[in-house]
Amino acid sequence: MITNLLSAYLSNSPNSCHELLRQCHHIGASLNDSGHRFMKAKLIDKKYSKVFPYLKYVDAIGYDWEFCRYRVSGKSQQKMFQKRANKTNGVTIANKLGKTYVMKKMFDYIILTQTSAPYAIAVASYEDICEYFEHSGDKITASIPHDKLHFIVHPSDGIDFPDELTYDYGRLMDIILDRMLERNLMQEDRFVVSC
Repeated sequence: MITNLLSAYLSNSPNSCHELLRQCHHIGASLNDSGHRFMKAKLIDKKYSKVFPYLKYVDAIGYDWEFCRYRVSGKSQQKMFQKRANKTNGVTIANKLGKTYVMKKMFDYIILTQTSAPYAIAVASYEDICEYFEHSGDKITASIPHDKLHFIVHPSDGIDFPDELTYDYGRLMDIILDRMLERNLMQEDRFVVSC
């Protein structure tokens, strides 16, 4: 059942879903360490915007995209959807990072992406899941029942890419950072020489 405009939009583009999930496979576990997790999320979020042009990447507080007039949050993790429990694993909805936080509606819709096989995508509205929010420390987490989600790609579809490579994005990120630092040092040296 299509529950909303966002679900309809994503469901009407199975090739785009497949391309997005293939990108998740290529990233693999290469950005799972704590220093790179933010970059993994950003790569996935930006890929969504590339394959779904009406998802405008904005990276705002509480949400990642704008879709029409709606704010859309994105969450991804390797084992998002528990089969036996028929609910998601704990999903970090918000992280206050030690700041004062006022509970308010942070987004209108959320896209949940399972980034390991079987790859999957689901959508939910804020109203359908907010009752599952749990506040602990400086985080808001949720374990969301599957029947509150609209699956665009269900884990039972069995999407996997066993014959395709994964890439070491973590190593690539380190090489790019090293080159940026080297370039900066060369510019500083040029500045010192010209003085």
